[in-house]
Amino acid sequence: MKSTIATVLLGAALAAPALAQTRTLPPPPTAADAESALITYVVQDSVSEIAVCKLALTVSKNAAVRSFAQTMIREHSQILDRAMALGTKRAIPNLEAMPSDDGRVNYVHLTKYTGHPFDENFMNQNVSDHLNDIEVLRHASEITTSPDVKTFETALLPQFEHHLQLAQHAEDLESREE
Repeated sequence: MKSTIATVLLGAALAAPALAQTRTLPPPPTAADAESALITYVVQDSVSEIAVCKLALTVSKNAAVRSFAQTMIREHSQILDRAMALGTKRAIPNLEAMPSDDGRVNYVHLTKYTGHPFDENFMNQNVSDHLNDIEVLRHASEITTSPDVKTFETALLPQFEHHLQLAQHAEDLESREE
């Protein structure tokens, strides 16, 4: 038995360099992979945004923060519906309306605050998140090719840019009310 195991291990050790030399890299992601990833990102981002904005409505007393949160809930709910419909049409496997891992972390982080510290963290997070959303969309637009996804991206980019402006404006108003 020991000699059989030794033989297998010796064979594996001798074959390893040959296997390493013939190993090929996986193919680069396809446009379809990038499109599925983008749709999944938008779904998870919207679910995360809706959750933290609902939290803001229960925690914040600041009128600018509350108004921003209501707008984001309404608009990200519409974005979520469009992304889910596109994902269903494209038969993206395992597409669920669940928050991203980062979204969960951000939510938990925000639950530690109340009052002005909550408002400040919430608005800073929204500015950062929308800057990231814009970056993701711009990068994806260089890779995606399907007309339905291109249309989706084209509609989302100005909407996310507008969300960034709203977040920056609400952040300014929030800081004046401290």
